[in-house]
Amino acid sequence: MLKDIEAGKKVGARGVLVRTGYGANIVRTDMPAFIAEDVLEAVQWILRDRRG
Repeated sequence: MLKDIEAGKKVGARGVLVRTGYGANIVRTDMPAFIAEDVLEAVQWILRDRRG
């Protein structure tokens, strides 16, 4: 089954993982471009990244 981060990479997108606590003990082998502590931090990173 194709995962969200893996799917994004296949189309050239950069993924953001938001720490929700769910799956915290799962070892990720396909890491995203950014790991955010919450949705606000993810949005701030996306906006900064878009502006260059």
